[in-house]
Amino acid sequence: MALHTVRDAATRLGVGYSTLKHWIRDGTVRTTQRPGGHHRISDGEIERLMARREPAAPSPKARRP
Repeated sequence: MALHTVRDAATRLGVGYSTLKHWIRDGTVRTTQRPGGHHRISDGEIERLMARREPAAPSPKARRP
């Protein structure tokens, strides 16, 4: 299981560093804290967040022939 810095995870997710830090403080993102207090985010957590951000398929009503 690879652990990524907050900055690297933010880049992978396509969000700002401060946005991701806000999500961490809110408890939306699960992290591991290093002894120095720095947060690290796992590959699995990044994948979970990316899956939540993927747009849903358009409903049949929204499609035009």
